[in-house]
Amino acid sequence: MKLRDDEEVYLYPCEGICFGYDGKGGKRVVRAKASVYGMPQSSARLTSQFNAQAAKADCRPTKSDPNFYIMKKNGHQLMFPRHVDDMNPIVSTSEELYENLLETLSETFDITELDFNNGDRCLGMEVEIDSTHGTITLRCENQCNKALKECGFQDVQKSSYPM
Repeated sequence: MKLRDDEEVYLYPCEGICFGYDGKGGKRVVRAKASVYGMPQSSARLTSQFNAQAAKADCRPTKSDPNFYIMKKNGHQLMFPRHVDDMNPIVSTSEELYENLLETLSETFDITELDFNNGDRCLGMEVEIDSTHGTITLRCENQCNKALKECGFQDVQKSSYPM
């Protein structure tokens, strides 16, 4: 994503690289031609553009998490998480809500869709969509088991009382 024309970003070169010194004894800096992944300006600009496009489709971030979006309309719901420049898989109980949001976001962003029916996951979580009951269930059993194993707690047993 490119920064606005009126935004200029200057960076210090990586350690070990020097382009000389200015007349005041300070190191010279380089001007970025475009926003670089990981820069605070990149994230702020992306969030601003994303929120504007999502709002066009009546989809807004939740109050509890500004990176989790939800839309409720005509008894249906749509929700999805966003992480940095990844607009993660969208889960919806309505094909119309889903298509409307994708169309609106596509005006500004290139979007690649995932297919949950073929085992794709949302941030490592299993997604179960029940259009009949209008529910969306996210399960993260595999992520929890992986975390327990990495910490050496894979053999921990459940207890009916606190320690």
